[in-house]
This record gives sequence, structure tokens and C-alpha cells, in this order.
Amino acid sequence: MNFLLCLDPQSLTDSQRLHRVPVFQKISASLIQAGHKVTIYGTDKIKEDFLSSALQVQYVIASPKFDDFKLQADLNNALLYVNQASIEIEDLTINDLHTNGVEPDIVISTAPTSIYRKIWPNKLFLHYELGIFNRHPFPIYHQFDPGGYHHKSVLSKYPTFNLPINQQALVQLNTKADEWLVNLGIGKDKVGHWNVVYVPIPSYENWTVKSEISYKNRLDYLRSFALANPNKKIVCNEKPQHPLTLQERHEISELTNVQLLENKDSNGIGNLLAIYCKTTYTFSPSLALQTLFWGNELISHPDTSMSTWATSPNAREHLAGYFSTFNIQDFSEIDSRIETWHEFNPYQ
Repeated sequence: MNFLLCLDPQSLTDSQRLHRVPVFQKISASLIQAGHKVTIYGTDKIKEDFLSSALQVQYVIASPKFDDFKLQADLNNALLYVNQASIEIEDLTINDLHTNGVEPDIVISTAPTSIYRKIWPNKLFLHYELGIFNRHPFPIYHQFDPGGYHHKSVLSKYPTFNLPINQQALVQLNTKADEWLVNLGIGKDKVGHWNVVYVPIPSYENWTVKSEISYKNRLDYLRSFALANPNKKIVCNEKPQHPLTLQERHEISELTNVQLLENKDSNGIGNLLAIYCKTTYTFSPSLALQTLFWGNELISHPDTSMSTWATSPNAREHLAGYFSTFNIQDFSEIDSRIETWHEFNPYQ
């Protein structure tokens, strides 16, 4: 098979590149060893990194114009995500890949896959993240989202993968949770002890807010939940990279059942709130699955990617099975998973 590994040229920062390239080198080595062909799409810096590994891969170098966009925009701004990308960014990506005649069977991407799906609407997409627990204070935990990082992805649409609950996997998940609580200095009795709903405020113009649930802005997302649940106590926090404006703070203060918690440092407090709060309302795959990991209640908008997990019976048990069966740590087993992932490809 032909694999295309996309290290997203429009939003990948230098820091992210240093973390992701070694992982993509491992993925490439595993695929090459299994007899597959690998093409890398990214900037010229990505090519330099891969050349040092002596892997037999082909390269599609992204247009240098992407660097110009990075000078003009906040790299963490979700406006750069593909559903909100400018026509010029979209055209650059499509032109890069069409000009080089790339025809993959499977695409592995570091970003949402809407642009790539415009080129190959029926291909299998595997979204790669550093992990569900990749932010401070958690260690790196690799995760794949077979299908493509939104509400039609395999991870979102088929949380059970038709697999029976694996009690051994659940024991392993509980052991991991206990270990991390010790490392964090948090007692087990503190998990879910705060009887409030945690609603994280999304980043500016978030891709999911506008494309999946069709709210005008990030405060509409918070406001609609707060007004629909007037008897619930709600806490929210801003992302450190996307601070609230004075007007936004004023609007939040007018919601009588909502309390804004300030971030104490640049790492944010979202991961800790997902532990302490009894309930979390979110569409974020990372935060949603963390909530289930700790055994707390997950609520999600019905049109977003995590709604299936939020309404699934025994969701935490199925999460344990997903980790043990479909989460790949050393990437040596990717080849053996392709057939199963293809079976659940919602775009076929």
C-alpha cells in the first residue's frame, strides 16, 4: 500500500515538529519494514529531519508560501484549521499534492483532514496526536484516531469496535489512573468530588464550534449550555494562548450560574478540572476521553465527535479496550491494524 504522512505545513510549529518527527520516523520505519511505500508531505525542514534517519521515503515539499502565512497568524489559532482555512491555503495544499501526483491508499495526518478529504473523499485517514494525555502534567501517551478527527471518525463513531469488554484492560487502566494520581499528588477521593459542570471555553473561532455545531462564536457555545441548564453550577476557564477579551469577561459575568476560573500558569488548568469536576461538557476528544478515563460524567453536544462516547453504556470500559487494542505505543503493529480500520472506514 501507499501511505502519505502529512506533517501539516500550515500550522505545525517548530516545537511540534521536534516532537512529531521522531514519531513519524518510527511509523515510516514500521510501514517500510512491512513492505509499504511511504511519502512524506511537509516543509523542507521536515525533509532534512527525515534525511538524517536514512529511511527510504519519498518527499513532497510544501510550498514556501506557507511560511508567509505563519508570519501573519497566530499558529494556535483554529482559523488555520482546514475547515476555516483561506482559499489560498487550501489551493496551495491541493496544488502541492496534485502536482506531485500523489495517490495514497491511506493518509496519516497531524491535523484535521478536511482539505485532504477534498482530494481523496473515500480514503482511510488516520489522525495522529501526541496523545489524549499529552498536556501538562501528563506524560506522552500516543493515540490514533482511525477515520479522521471529527464526528465521522472511527474513534468517535464506533467506540466499542464491536469488541467485548476486556476486564484485564480495565484493570490496567485503573492501575494507570492510580499511578498518575500519585504522581499528581491527588487523592482518589478528590476525583469527581466537586459537584459542578466544567465547560472549557474553546479557542478563537474554533473549527468544531463553527463547522459541527454551528454557533457563531465560542461564548455562544458556553451561553447556550448555561441557559439550558440554569440549575447547574458551571465553571469555565480560558485557554492561555487564547485569552478572553474584556467584553467576553463581562458577558460571562452576566451568566449567573457560571464562574470563570483564572489560569495560574501557561499550562492551563483544564486537565486538572477534568479530574476534580463531577461532570465535563466538551467536544474535545482529548478532554472528553480524559473525563471518561477518570470515571467522571461526560456530556457532549449531540452533533459533535464525542457524543457517541458520552451516551455509550460502559464507556470507560470500552475506552480501556480501545487503549489496549488500538492504541499503538511503539508503532510496530500498524500494519496488522489496517484491515480492521478499513472495515470501519465511514467514508467507504
